[in-house]
Amino acid sequence: MYGLLRTAPAQSGKAGIATFVMRNKPYLSALRAEDEILALRDEPVDALAQAGRRRKKSAA
Repeated sequence: MYGLLRTAPAQSGKAGIATFVMRNKPYLSALRAEDEILALRDEPVDALAQAGRRRKKSAA
């Protein structure tokens, strides 16, 4: 199963996007294949919302 999960994104050049909750805090994550491993990049959802609000203020 791990092999399929690793090779499918590597062959397509795409990443999987998902949300998960850890310690009652929601995270947005990207799962992608790098060499022979799967890499998970995650950011707390509240941090992303704050960054979006800062961008809107600076654009105005």
